[in-house]
Amino acid sequence: MFILLYLSFWSVLGSHSQTLSLTAATTTTSQAFVTPGEDNDQCTTCQFRQQSKLMRLHSIKSQILSILRLEQAPNISRDTVKLLLPKAPPLQELLNQYDQNGGISEDEEQGSSETIITMATEPQAFTHLEGMPKCCMFSLSPKIMPNSILKALLWIYLRPAEEPTTVFIQISHLKSLSEGSNHSRIRAQKIDVNARTNSWQHINMKQLLQLWLKQPESHFGIEIKAFDANGNDLAVTSAESGEEGLQPFLEVKISDTGKRTRRDTGLDCDEHSTESRCCRYPLTVDFEEFGWDWIIAPKRYKANYCSGECVQKYPHSHIVNKANPRGSVGPCCTPTKMSPINMLYFNDHRFSISVDSYFYRIRITFGAHRVAEMSQWLELQQLDSKFLEQVDQLYDDSFPMAIRQYLSSWIESHDWDHVANVENESLATVRFHDLLTQLDHQHSRFAMEKDFLNQHNIRKIKRNLQSLFQDNPVSMAMIISRNLSEERKILTAAQVSENRTESTQNDMIVEKHREMDGRVKDIKMKVQDAEQTIKNLEDQQDEYDFKSKTLQSREELNGTISKEDLNRERLTIRAMSMKLNETRKKVISQMSEVLNNIDPVVFELISIELAEWRRRQQMACIGGLTNVCLDQLQNWFTSLGESLLQLRQQLKKLLELEQKLTYEQDPITLSKSTLDDRIMLNLKNLITNSLVVERQPCMPTQLQRPLVLKTGVLFTLKLRLLIKLQEFNHTVRVKVQFDKDIVEKRKGFRMFNILGTAMKVMNMEESNGMAAEFRHLQLKEKKVTGNRTSEGPLIVTEELHSITFEAELCWSGMVMNFEATSLPIVVISNVSQLPSGWASIMWYNMLTSEPKNLSFFVTPPSATWGHLSEVLSWQFSSITKRGLNQEQLSMLGTKLLGPKAVMDPEAQIPWNKFCKSGSEKNFTFWLWIEGILDLIKRHLLSLWDDGCIMGFVTKDRTKALLHDKASGTFLLRFSESNRDGAITFSWVEHDANEEPQIRSVEPYTKKELSAVSLPDIIRNYRVMAADNVPENPLRFLFPNIPKDEAFKKYYSKPTDKQEPMDVDKKSDEGYISTTLISISEMQPQDYNDTLMPMSPEVYGELERMNRYVTDSLTLEPSDLSLS
Repeated sequence: MFILLYLSFWSVLGSHSQTLSLTAATTTTSQAFVTPGEDNDQCTTCQFRQQSKLMRLHSIKSQILSILRLEQAPNISRDTVKLLLPKAPPLQELLNQYDQNGGISEDEEQGSSETIITMATEPQAFTHLEGMPKCCMFSLSPKIMPNSILKALLWIYLRPAEEPTTVFIQISHLKSLSEGSNHSRIRAQKIDVNARTNSWQHINMKQLLQLWLKQPESHFGIEIKAFDANGNDLAVTSAESGEEGLQPFLEVKISDTGKRTRRDTGLDCDEHSTESRCCRYPLTVDFEEFGWDWIIAPKRYKANYCSGECVQKYPHSHIVNKANPRGSVGPCCTPTKMSPINMLYFNDHRFSISVDSYFYRIRITFGAHRVAEMSQWLELQQLDSKFLEQVDQLYDDSFPMAIRQYLSSWIESHDWDHVANVENESLATVRFHDLLTQLDHQHSRFAMEKDFLNQHNIRKIKRNLQSLFQDNPVSMAMIISRNLSEERKILTAAQVSENRTESTQNDMIVEKHREMDGRVKDIKMKVQDAEQTIKNLEDQQDEYDFKSKTLQSREELNGTISKEDLNRERLTIRAMSMKLNETRKKVISQMSEVLNNIDPVVFELISIELAEWRRRQQMACIGGLTNVCLDQLQNWFTSLGESLLQLRQQLKKLLELEQKLTYEQDPITLSKSTLDDRIMLNLKNLITNSLVVERQPCMPTQLQRPLVLKTGVLFTLKLRLLIKLQEFNHTVRVKVQFDKDIVEKRKGFRMFNILGTAMKVMNMEESNGMAAEFRHLQLKEKKVTGNRTSEGPLIVTEELHSITFEAELCWSGMVMNFEATSLPIVVISNVSQLPSGWASIMWYNMLTSEPKNLSFFVTPPSATWGHLSEVLSWQFSSITKRGLNQEQLSMLGTKLLGPKAVMDPEAQIPWNKFCKSGSEKNFTFWLWIEGILDLIKRHLLSLWDDGCIMGFVTKDRTKALLHDKASGTFLLRFSESNRDGAITFSWVEHDANEEPQIRSVEPYTKKELSAVSLPDIIRNYRVMAADNVPENPLRFLFPNIPKDEAFKKYYSKPTDKQEPMDVDKKSDEGYISTTLISISEMQPQDYNDTLMPMSPEVYGELERMNRYVTDSLTLEPSDLSLS
């Protein structure tokens, strides 16, 4: 046996002396100085270049052998290589990644992962077990680090069994005989195999491999057994005669975090160039020409070489070179960069493979290199598909992903968190028009490129943006701000995912999806097998028909054929008819088997996968960060749909063959009705369940709160047909109906008409799937004739409605009607009803997965605190960068349930207590939360995102937190007595006896914060006791952060004084500018002498400030409470 190794030459910097050590990778250097002459001296340059090329080839051969520490090339034939190579799929995939023609991509380098394959050898003698297979030991590469392992699979080849059976694979960890026990079982797996079918199976070995790497002394190998029901061991554990290349091996994928940089390329020339300056010339190294069959891949590669003269690097050399490009003499022509070449080859007596996931062309560059910082958008595009699906969910037609793609640099160059503040509406307007200008520029670029389709798309996007955000540019800024924030979260999550072991639940989901992929692909393969059998059947029937007619014509011509020949031909035709019958039975059996496989897959897709997606969509609608991408489901539905349509065509072909030839007990005649019924049943079941509401009804101004619609306001929604077949394009017509299932008008139940384009044809032109988007729908309440004297049993915000989408598919003579329904919606007529309507939507989707339970709030169920606390946190994380932590949720739970009940996640919270029963302040718990959410969104977003606001803290908890803190320590908390949301700060100070006193200022509402920001209030806040000078008591943000350090970046910047309009006016005339400062007056009995100790100098300065405040400032008094 030989060893299959990996050779990679990495990039090196600098001069020719450094390059010589690694020139086997890419290039050699020449040390000749040549004075350029006139044009008639060019042949001298060509001769020198040819000599450099030959020396380069010779150098490559010798230096590759030197770096591999080989005295001479191994004498291994190509036939031997093919015999010894493992025959498993993983290695074949790796070999396919090599470009056998040397045509490797020239894309810029990027980080990669690496796959290492290690073949099994026999364990050490002291671990042998009597009567047991001598397998397996693995030589571990020193490149593998425990925390760099992404996956580790043990591949085992199973011999064919005599009959269909279940194989029990058992993996045991071998131990030293001195440990008492010879082995311990670590893995067991059962698989079903078909008769006389061999196969490769893999088992996860990541944890054991990490143990071996962390504790090399524990690596004594493993024992592999694979018994069938009869006790036969089917596992190949050594390379016996006829089983070469089938022994077990480990496939290990490790992360390679090496960073590579983009590099500037030098001058490129061809072989016919007369250039005398330093230049890169093409050179292809062909290992087959060397006679090196021991190198498996690549067969050849582009090594390149450089030759010529370099310009001296003195300060004004570039001027000399420009004035006379050929008139200066330089040093040797030397590469400044070298790129890696990866190589698979055999050597020695053990077998190991190591291959990088990316392969690079040998690139030689000259001059300096630069490192470009990657944009956030480019980083996102390099993530795995599961993270890209999350990015896909962030963008819809209100702000398409195309804008993010085209304007990524411009978008990331602005602070959208600042623009999204409602106080910066003018800045938002400027940014909105800037964005439209950027789109115009992009349109111009497409026009220059004559890209008509993208020109059309840009115009369409611009019109849509103008209709949505012309009057409310802050909403657009908030969308961009939120999306950028969510993108950063996705990047962070991707980074964390690379550095930690995936959770068991995610592994199960991935494994389940992988299994479903395998089943769907297996169905397609079996359909193709049936297709091939039908072609063979058609050929057999044509041949049978020809020979039958030939024999018949001969029989009619008596005497032209002997009786013996006639009998012989009759026997031949009879044999053909029997074979024809067997082939018909075979194809019927194949189609039945395919349908047997399709039946459970269709059932699982509809009842499990689709149902789980719908539940995830419900959670996403109320703020949950769940994956609602439909691409995976669409692939499965589409693949099954294609298979069923292909089966339908195959059945039609069988019917044509039956019309040409049939007989008694014809398999086609006996089975055609059953097959047709099963095909159509599965196809109808698949199609009727494939229509889904991809984006639930939503008003463009309330993107975080879908399913609440206001009369007279436009809303949008999007449908998708999961079966994406070109045959169905423009054949599915969808009609929108409101409250279709409500047959009779219930008492007090409002009725609505839906206005706008209520019918569309689904197509694949504008989206990733077969879709129809309704963008301009609105609701109008029907007028009730007569006097409406009695109200219904439900209030407006508890009254649930639904939108039904009736679809009709007309295709190939088949008409199929089916429908989908939106999640229940709440219709409001006044924006003040929005909070209560949203509470209903939250409660419904949190507690039930029924799509049409419109009477849900007649007797609404209670929610558990565990569920409700998570949904409450989502309300904050959906509009900010932070949800609620455990301490904040504990305060809210105490407010709802009391201090004891909140410890129980199963504690029940009735709907009335959450949203209908008012507190002693006469407002509900949810309206209080809603007021705080609005307060944060309007005035406190940055402070909340950065964690400056503790927020949900009771007065008692505030006392406990500040009790032992330094004087002046304060925290920010929300008022519990203000419905519309208000915030206060509480601080601690110590009296003459050093006893802590907790004080709280009267809460600031949206009105006060609209005039002065909270950071400015904190900076300028003063407390005045008796006749003393006002002083700011706030020094440290809890727990001990200096006030200015915490809030300095939020303080308002001083504005430039405006020039007077009348230039002749004296400067001392006019108004004196004012500043709002909050001052709390403390009662004399609350004042203590230790509160504001000061030196005479400080007292003088404060006295001067007091006069300034009195004369020139408008004071805003604040009430002060002593807790």
